Amino acid sequence: MKNDMNDPLISVIIPVYNAERTLERCICSLLAQSHRNTELIFVNDGSTDSSAGILLRFARNDKRICVLDITNSGPGIARNKGLEYMNGEYFCFVDSDDYTEQDFLSRMLSHAVLHKADIVQVDHYSVTEKGEIISGRKLLPELLRGSFICLEMFSEQKRIKNFPWGKLFRSSKFREIRFPALYKSEDKVYLFKVLTQCNRMYLSDQKLYFYVLEPNSLSRASFSLKDMDEIKAGLEIRMLCTRFYPGLSVYWDMFITSKSALTYCKLIQVNIENKKELLLLLARIFDTHYRNNLYAFFKNRNRSLFILLFHCHKRFTAWLYRHIIHSL
Repeated sequence: MKNDMNDPLISVIIPVYNAERTLERCICSLLAQSHRNTELIFVNDGSTDSSAGILLRFARNDKRICVLDITNSGPGIARNKGLEYMNGEYFCFVDSDDYTEQDFLSRMLSHAVLHKADIVQVDHYSVTEKGEIISGRKLLPELLRGSFICLEMFSEQKRIKNFPWGKLFRSSKFREIRFPALYKSEDKVYLFKVLTQCNRMYLSDQKLYFYVLEPNSLSRASFSLKDMDEIKAGLEIRMLCTRFYPGLSVYWDMFITSKSALTYCKLIQVNIENKKELLLLLARIFDTHYRNNLYAFFKNRNRSLFILLFHCHKRFTAWLYRHIIHSL
C-alpha cells in the first residue's frame, strides 16, 4: 500500500466496540470497494464480544486490513488511534454498524480531485439492520468556498452533517487534528475544528453510505453521565466561537440550552450520587446561555418551545418529559 499520484492511498478508520452482529457486513463492503489502494484500520475499542476474533480472521486473508487494540475509551479516542497510524493521502471514517456502496471511495476521490476539495461529503440512507430504508431525502450538490460558510452551514445544521462518516478528508490539511476525549458529541468538536481549516468543501448528492439505526436508538435512553459530554462539547465549540467566530455563537447557545434542559429532564428521574449538584449545574448552564438565545427561537421553533417552557418552569417541564414527551 503506497501513495501514487494517479492512484492515491485512502485510509479508512473504523472504531469497533461490541459490533459482532454488524461487523462482517461492514468489512465486506469495504473490501469490495472499486478503489483498491486502501488501508483499512480497525480500532478495537476494548470489545468484550467476538468482534476481535472477526477482525483477526479477515486480517489474515487481506493485507489491507490492520487491527489495533486499545482499552475501552470511546469512539473519539479510537479514531485518534487510527489517525496516528494512517498513511493515506486521503482518509475517511466508517462506523462498524454501517456499510457502503461499492464505489463509495472512488466517487468521493473523483469529487475531491475534480473540485480540488479539502473535504467531500456524500449523502446517505438511514436504514434498519435488515436494510430497509427509513429515510433518504434528496439533496442538491454544492461546492462551498471558504471556512466561514462551511462553519455557518454546520452550525445551522444545514447540509453539512454533524458526524465524521460519509466524508473524505485531505490528509495534508487535517492529519494533526484530534477528537476530544468525550463519549458523546466528540464528532461535533472535531468537525468544527476541521472546518476552520477547510478552504473548499464539495457536497455530493450521491447516496453512497448506509447508516444503520439500531432499534433502541429510536427511543430516548435514560440518563447517563456521558450525557454531560454533549454539553461539554457545546461549551468547547462556544468558546471557539467567542474567540474567532462571534457571529456563530447563537447557534451553539441553542445547542447548549437544549442539551442542558434535556439532560436535566432525564437526570431528575434517577437517583445517583451528586444528583443535586448536577441539577444545579445544568440549571446554571441553561440560564447562562438562554440569555444569549432569544434570536435562535426563530430558527427552530420546536426546540425553542421546549427551551422556553423549561425556562419558565424546570420541574414541570421535567414532569412533562417523563409522562408525555418521553412516552411518544
